Amino acid sequence: MKVRTIQPGGGCDDPAPVRTKVAARCALLADLHRRLQADGVLSPRVPLDVDYRAYKWGGKCEYRGHHCPVTGRAIVKSVTIKMSAKWMAVASVEDVVHTYLHEVAHAIAGHDAGHGPWWAEWCERLGIEAHERTDVHCPDVMTQLLSLTAQDLK
Repeated sequence: MKVRTIQPGGGCDDPAPVRTKVAARCALLADLHRRLQADGVLSPRVPLDVDYRAYKWGGKCEYRGHHCPVTGRAIVKSVTIKMSAKWMAVASVEDVVHTYLHEVAHAIAGHDAGHGPWWAEWCERLGIEAHERTDVHCPDVMTQLLSLTAQDLK
């Protein structure tokens, strides 16, 4: 499994700069999200959401639907790209954008693509390396993630 190691972006004790940093990164991702939708790369029906409590992941592509009782294959009704506000507070801008584009590749490639070749091809098209995950569990990053509360971020 390929793992991308990140450099901590540096949290801080005063929550005001943390809120400002998260708000700026949310605005950056929202703009990028709108551009990908306007360019036809990403469906307008795929929303971008921010989770203010998550700390075990930086981003995720959430599929909603059910499995076909006959084939067992996933029947996806909707897709949402979710980003962790805590991740956006401690990671560098480059790592946040990489994580977002990683999740966009999942949304485009589809539920069954996993981290396979079709997903990796979309990562390449989006201009990122196809890492399976970014290690948010290194001690420095995890300490920063756990020290933030949802109130620090909003």
